[in-house]
Amino acid sequence: MITLSLIGSFLASCILMFTIVYSLYKNFQDRVLRYYSYFGFCAFGILFTMFLTYAFPDKLDLTLINKITQASTVLTFSALFVLSLIFPKTEKQVPFFIIVLILIPAYIFAYIAVFTDLNITAAYFKDGELVREFKPFYTIYSVVSFVYILLGVINFIRKYITTKIELYRKQMRFVFIGTGIAMTFAAIFSI
Repeated sequence: MITLSLIGSFLASCILMFTIVYSLYKNFQDRVLRYYSYFGFCAFGILFTMFLTYAFPDKLDLTLINKITQASTVLTFSALFVLSLIFPKTEKQVPFFIIVLILIPAYIFAYIAVFTDLNITAAYFKDGELVREFKPFYTIYSVVSFVYILLGVINFIRKYITTKIELYRKQMRFVFIGTGIAMTFAAIFSI
């Protein structure tokens, strides 16, 4: 199963990177596509670092790789919240400084995750299983991450219910279906 998981996560990483590049190539001027690409890049950080963890358990610094995974996770969830604020396109746009204010805490937590031992102090394999030694700050990190994802999902649901334009509702369904399929794929091939 580990080989299938490695292949699945590697292919998913490649597809995600292709989607990011294609979105930016298609229309770099489109604000939604830029933020979607940012969201995708952060999600790529989670997926690819987990691939690296399992593909090269003896050749890489697993603690550093897992710290990057932690940073990518909080950045992905904050990007989901931001994406929920700007998608679908509306006449009234969220100002850039508000988006920056939303992302600042995520970047602070990402910095703490990568450059300190307050969140995770060690990652290693023991009897074939990945073991991570977390510190008490991990609880705060988890709460912040959960709040970001909760706000993003609630905002997407609220927009779906209140949006009257059928095209936007259809686009949101595609985003929900795509995200749902990706999460299901990740759960099935979870490493």
